[in-house]
Amino acid sequence: MEIFGIGLTLLAGVLTYLAWSNGRWMKEMISKQNEMLNKQNEILNKHTEMLNKQTEILNKQTETLNKQSEILNKQTETLNKQSEMLNKQTEMLNKQSEMLNKQTEMLNKQTEMLNKQTEMLNKMAEMLNKQSETINRHTEILNKQSEILEKISEMLYKMDETLRVMEKNAEERHREVLEIIRHLR
Repeated sequence: MEIFGIGLTLLAGVLTYLAWSNGRWMKEMISKQNEMLNKQNEILNKHTEMLNKQTEILNKQTETLNKQSEILNKQTETLNKQSEMLNKQTEMLNKQSEMLNKQTEMLNKQTEMLNKQTEMLNKMAEMLNKQSETINRHTEILNKQSEILEKISEMLYKMDETLRVMEKNAEERHREVLEIIRHLR
């Protein structure tokens, strides 16, 4: 009987030591995982900050492009008005003498120059539209990256909750083992 009691005591000691070492190991693993999660959160925050800065820069570029587009539109309107005025002057000059015909030729040359400027402005407007499209594409890419980062953050949050539950379960099992050991004594 005494041998049986000593055997149970030794078995309880071994079980206690195993439960204690298992709990210590679980705590170490949980702390390491928490450290990894914190580092990943820091990296994600830095990436989010970089994306926000890039978005701000793109927004500023879009604003400047919009302002330039407005200026170009106003210039185009003024050039169109100038072209209309030149056409009226050309009609009046055709009714006058040969001297006035020479002036008409000069005005036609000016009109050609204005048309070239209008073509150049139209090309610039097309370039601005293309730049605006690329900015929109970049904005879409940034939005997708932001969504991915949010999903990763959610996953990290869920992993953190899971680790907390595991830690709580380990502590409860440790208490159960201690209670079993107490009952065995």
